[in-house]
Amino acid sequence: MRIEALAAGPFAWPARCEIINHQLLPIFRQPPLWEPVWSEYAAIDDLNSTRRLKLNSTRIFVMSIVCSMFAAGAAQAHQKHAAPAKVDYSKAEQMPFGIAADPKKAVSTMRIEMADTMRFTPAEVKVKRGETVRFVVTNKGRQMHEMVLGTMDDLKKHSELMKKHPGMEHDEPHMAHVAPGKTNEMGWRFSNAGTFYYGCLLPGHLEAGMIGKVIVE
Repeated sequence: MRIEALAAGPFAWPARCEIINHQLLPIFRQPPLWEPVWSEYAAIDDLNSTRRLKLNSTRIFVMSIVCSMFAAGAAQAHQKHAAPAKVDYSKAEQMPFGIAADPKKAVSTMRIEMADTMRFTPAEVKVKRGETVRFVVTNKGRQMHEMVLGTMDDLKKHSELMKKHPGMEHDEPHMAHVAPGKTNEMGWRFSNAGTFYYGCLLPGHLEAGMIGKVIVE
């Protein structure tokens, strides 16, 4: 006696069942590619793949929107401080990389440009110990950028903080927040010798290589 049957499950194939010694035993075989069952499962697999592709595309789209919202929030927070901050230099705090100073009393001026290529120009400057520098910072790009002075450790820690709180407002004398097409300035006296840095701490900018070096001799 022979019975044609379709075994259950997405990975099973049609079986030929035969009665052998009074027992109904299935005999499985792999069907040719042209058999309907193969086409049926192939169609199901294609459908599932299409659904997974649509789901992944949706997730990517949603994540891109979320990332854009975070970036926009960070930019808006920095836009509020795009104008030069009013600083009481008599109360300036001494830091490892120097102290804030009135740019009008600077002995030298250094012009720094920022671009959407995530680069500073120049990427390295040299100053003398005790020299007061007036930094004139221009944003040549179409998005918000900033120049933040500090040690490498300071910049990395601040950058991590900005990742966790992209909308966080921060405004210190050693920071110049510059809107697209605008120019800002800050004054700084490098009272200690060593190698220090300036970077853009907007989320993703520092990681993209937007960092420069100050060598104080």
